[in-house]
Amino acid sequence: MLFRSAAFPALADLTHRPFMVSAIGAGPLNTDDGRRYASAVCARAARLTVRDQASRECLIATGLSPETVTLVADPAYLVRPADDDDARACLLRAHVPVGRGPIIAVVLRHWTEGADADRWPSEVAAALDALVEQESAVCVAIPFQADGRVALNDDVAAVAAVRACMRHPDALSVLPSSLPAPVVKAVLGQADGLLAMRLHAVILAASTAVPIVALAHEDR
Repeated sequence: MLFRSAAFPALADLTHRPFMVSAIGAGPLNTDDGRRYASAVCARAARLTVRDQASRECLIATGLSPETVTLVADPAYLVRPADDDDARACLLRAHVPVGRGPIIAVVLRHWTEGADADRWPSEVAAALDALVEQESAVCVAIPFQADGRVALNDDVAAVAAVRACMRHPDALSVLPSSLPAPVVKAVLGQADGLLAMRLHAVILAASTAVPIVALAHEDR
């Protein structure tokens, strides 16, 4: 992931073009090579900003000067939602039974550190089944990434793993993975709650006052 993320800054540096590293989340950097590589790339940036204090401390620990690492708000806070009609149309196109019960939005990703990869999907599935059985909830999965070449970026596969463990798999609808951010925010605004493993889902839902259960899959 580090090498893929650094590809464009490296190309800019090789072609003598100024570049900015904007509002990133950094870490964990668990190897000496990883720390050296991250430091080398970030040191060449014309401007370097991070979205949280833990990321700032992580990069400073690689040897970067504190004055060069600026803490800023995550750009996701700037996303304006699409119209409510667009959100409802998106739900209806995915055959979500709007009006049948409370809508629970679900944003999942692969969980590879600090959790049993064979166990967590079944536990999330059990939680969703309980909401379906006890609250007549309608569950809607929103994949943020769908790169089948990299497991960490394949939210569709993570949703499928959970759905396969559910007693009520038909109660979990899946939206397209290509939705623009304003539509995602509008859809989250239609929800009565969110279960999320991605930071930007939490930010978008929080800014629309939707109750959130966030599963922290990394220390940061």
